[in-house]
Amino acid sequence: MYARAADTAPVARRAPAVTAGRARSAGLIALQRSAGNRAVATLIGPVARSRADSTSASVQRSSLSDLLRAALTGGSAERSAGPRVQRALADYIRGQVEVYGPPDLNGIMRAIRAAPMTERRAVVDDAALMRGIGTRFPRDYATTIASALLEGMYKWQNPTGNDFFRFFVLGTGPGPASPSSTMNCWESVMYAAFLVGAVSAAWIRTFYTTALAQPDANAAAYALLGWSTALPTRNPAAGREPSVGQLVFYQQGSGVPGHVAIYLGGGRIMSLWNQPNGIDHVQEVGITEISGTIYYGNPPW
Repeated sequence: MYARAADTAPVARRAPAVTAGRARSAGLIALQRSAGNRAVATLIGPVARSRADSTSASVQRSSLSDLLRAALTGGSAERSAGPRVQRALADYIRGQVEVYGPPDLNGIMRAIRAAPMTERRAVVDDAALMRGIGTRFPRDYATTIASALLEGMYKWQNPTGNDFFRFFVLGTGPGPASPSSTMNCWESVMYAAFLVGAVSAAWIRTFYTTALAQPDANAAAYALLGWSTALPTRNPAAGREPSVGQLVFYQQGSGVPGHVAIYLGGGRIMSLWNQPNGIDHVQEVGITEISGTIYYGNPPW
């Protein structure tokens, strides 16, 4: 908190006001996180209106964040430089989904990276909000957002004995109901697409029934995801770089790929595997941290 120039009272005399301010701050933050911005706006509306009455009619009405800051610090919305109120991740993303005009993809990605898993999980579990992301953004961006939300979750395990396969293909078990559920690399990619409505549960079942009907189900799965040797290989010097939301395939040897991930941009991927560091949950790593020839292409959704 920044001290105002005119604020020269001794600390001992200001202590009760500081204590009250902190209590009011905690109360507003708790209300904002549990009930959203509208509840807070309703609560502080009389404060904002009384201040607006004492200012010129030509002054544009303050934003909610300014009003919150003023309510927490006791200063005016325009001149207060009090503590910033960090909104819950779900509220921030919902605001971006509902904003009039272009949403801020980079801002969303920064907010996701800064948020704890509990807040990211709350977004993943909010089916309406995830559908809103899928409606508001193109599919490549929407799946990238969903994939970023999954960081730190799930445990890498190949089908057919994992939770993902049992739920989507066999129709048993809770599926990815908790952050410790099991799935493999391509299933984490498909799950990100599923969360934002880019693919359906029926699409996933068809994916597997088609792959399992082939002599080499592993090769068939990668082919169904769009991999082939006709795809471009990454070569920054030649201007060949994947785009955000494209799938990145790692061919280790002369056969089919050994891994697939989602490209986040800036040389980063979101990946579920036990390479390169022995950590087997969804994680963000550099695109070159995993060995192999890097192919990239559009996903099949």
